[in-house]
Amino acid sequence: MALHQIFAPGPNRAGATTGPAALWQTAAVVKDVARRWPGFFVVAFLIGCGSGGPDSAACPVVDAGCPSPPPSYANDVAPIIQERCGACHSPTGVESIRPYQTYKEVKQFQIDILIQTRACKMPPAGAPPLLPTELTTLLGWLYCDGPQN
Repeated sequence: MALHQIFAPGPNRAGATTGPAALWQTAAVVKDVARRWPGFFVVAFLIGCGSGGPDSAACPVVDAGCPSPPPSYANDVAPIIQERCGACHSPTGVESIRPYQTYKEVKQFQIDILIQTRACKMPPAGAPPLLPTELTTLLGWLYCDGPQN
């Protein structure tokens, strides 16, 4: 399933928009704020830069696009995930409910992985952070919608 399909709008049974569909409403609000107050997000970004904790300044900026050619899952991404995520995200790890042992499992949690790694929240505090090249490879693959290549 493509990322745009995951975030498609739609009401729940009670008629309220919830979950991923609520992101579309949030996007409309963000666009409206950006149109009315163009400097708002710059100020919010600058304020937020200093509030992420001691390691937030070390989080590298990675281009939010799909590189050409996309990173290979088998050759580039799987080794990073196994080395950096496998201890916790395995059947015997502390995050056994989110195993990342196979392509199918990684693909199932790709949005979570994208959000957590983009914000440098994973690997967790106390674990070595991803190297900039690892982060670029992993995020590039995720931005390409996680092809099985």
